[in-house]
Amino acid sequence: MLFPFALLLCLSFISLTAQQDVPRKARKSFEAAREHYLRLEWGAMENALNEAIQAFPNFAEARIFRAEWRMDRGNLEEAIQDYKMAYLADTAAYLGVLNVLANLYLEQGLPDSSLWAQQKFLARARLSPDKKALLLERLEKTKRSLELMKEAIAFEPENLGEEINSADGEYHCSFTVDGLEMIFTVRE
Repeated sequence: MLFPFALLLCLSFISLTAQQDVPRKARKSFEAAREHYLRLEWGAMENALNEAIQAFPNFAEARIFRAEWRMDRGNLEEAIQDYKMAYLADTAAYLGVLNVLANLYLEQGLPDSSLWAQQKFLARARLSPDKKALLLERLEKTKRSLELMKEAIAFEPENLGEEINSADGEYHCSFTVDGLEMIFTVRE
């Protein structure tokens, strides 16, 4: 297994941003998880993270660490839950989590949730004008996607016979500008 670079960055971020008053037992389990991670002991790391979160459910640092691990393993739904819990546990310190959530929600096909995260992030983050413009553009694209989904048109293809349709399974047609020709897209 490759050493997950994103998780290593997360560890650095976590150590710099700790804001919470975490009970000793939870902090000890969290530190053990970090040690296991550095020794590539994935199962022990995951167990220690679970213990830390069980000891203190609002432990934002541990939730972010576990979310990164889950995301790295492809468990996006579980990662989303941990990121969301981390943000709710400490909204000021973990504002960047909203940006991660917005991207994950879009990946999961949840534009409403992505819109929520984008708007929260935009309202609270201090951004350069360039970054703010990019985020506003993404926000508008997400809003437009939601509008288009509400206006979806039912598509029921009809086979027009051997003279027009082939055995290759056309699935999209377009008309030329002059309207005299139909052009089909074919799946091979």
